[in-house]
Amino acid sequence: MKKRIIVLFCFIFAATVLIAFRQAETAGKNEIEAETQFFALNTYISLTAYGNEAEAALSGAEEQIRELEDLWSVTEGQSEIYRLNHHQGNRMTVSSETADLISYALGMAE
Repeated sequence: MKKRIIVLFCFIFAATVLIAFRQAETAGKNEIEAETQFFALNTYISLTAYGNEAEAALSGAEEQIRELEDLWSVTEGQSEIYRLNHHQGNRMTVSSETADLISYALGMAE
């Protein structure tokens, strides 16, 4: 009798685990996935997003990265960081984002 109870318990446990894995597997397949790849900030970037707004999230992320590249690229001639690195002692005004970044970097350097 005791042996039957143990076997039954093991069977129920195994069935529960298999059902849980199966549900997790099918849940992942029903989720909307979107991917994008692009080159920015001197590197290849690959992003993946999940959910109903995946495409919009990727579009927004790429746009934000490109905006930061326009400000902080060390190789793009129009960026503020590039111009700061090559300003040869001339006075220069930068955006608040760049000023905050430089202030943060200086604080970390201390």
